[in-house]
Amino acid sequence: MISERINLSKAKRAGQLILAGLLWSGAASGQVKEPIDTVVRVTPEGAAKAPQDREVKQIVYKVNPWVTVPVSLAMTAGNFIAIPSILHAKKEISAAEIAALRPELLSPLDRWAVEQDPSQRDKWFKISDVGLPATIAASLSIFIDKKIRKDGWKIALMFYEAQATTFTIYNFSPFGPAFQNRLRPLVYYDNVFDPALRLKGGQRNSMFSGHAANAAAATFFAVKVYSDYHPELGKKKYLLYAIALVPPAFVGYTRVKALAHFPSDVAIGLLVGAVSGIGIPSLHKIRPKQVQFGITYNDLGTPGLGMKWTPTKKTFKLRKTFRDAAPVASLR
Repeated sequence: MISERINLSKAKRAGQLILAGLLWSGAASGQVKEPIDTVVRVTPEGAAKAPQDREVKQIVYKVNPWVTVPVSLAMTAGNFIAIPSILHAKKEISAAEIAALRPELLSPLDRWAVEQDPSQRDKWFKISDVGLPATIAASLSIFIDKKIRKDGWKIALMFYEAQATTFTIYNFSPFGPAFQNRLRPLVYYDNVFDPALRLKGGQRNSMFSGHAANAAAATFFAVKVYSDYHPELGKKKYLLYAIALVPPAFVGYTRVKALAHFPSDVAIGLLVGAVSGIGIPSLHKIRPKQVQFGITYNDLGTPGLGMKWTPTKKTFKLRKTFRDAAPVASLR
């Protein structure tokens, strides 16, 4: 028993170090400085065309595969190790813990999870297991867009990185099952389920919903990438973000109906997934510098050097010195 606790503790500490190191590496790789946000590459023949007919190539993201791929694979390996060593290594629920359950002490929101029809549990469990991959597959429809498809390998690597990051946060973060032992709603149902199912250690993994997190990471990633390639959307992108919340929220709903999570577990999962889905593309997004140099062409197709200067916006404030604050009469 003591050795199991020691091994679990070592796994948690190792997981924390892996999570911190990998996230730091991913952030560092994503913040590679680039001189420009959008490059306009026009051939001499194309330069003579009207502006609306010229071909404009956007460079939106910087992805270094020599960093992104190893980091993502390392996170994936860590997650596979965490499944047997953390998620499935928890001790069984004792009779004393069952006797100490007090559903009335749950918040009104979470109490809803222990008021479900337990006979429908298997049906909703199957629906939830279909809902997650279906949501991820639907999010990949952004590759229909021509602009995004041209940078397909970059987007694919970032998508994989976002999913791996989300699962890593689930497995190793302080608010995931590595440190939390919240009992699933199923445990609150007396004389309904087989004790072998009700008392197994995996029923301690209610906090938080991994299904909701990975589903949210997929949909919010899709909206973030699409809006970055289509800045003309303006504030309409916020409507897309609202729509992106619907599929993972439904996945979370099915997890509550399946007695796997409380609504608050789903809410945390949605937040984690949204942060990963938006955060990973943001780390890789190219930031413009103030001064930009490059080769340009005039309307006749003649090449030349071009420079663009974007002044930094600064707010100037009056300095509050003794001389500024002193009355005029005192300065005479």
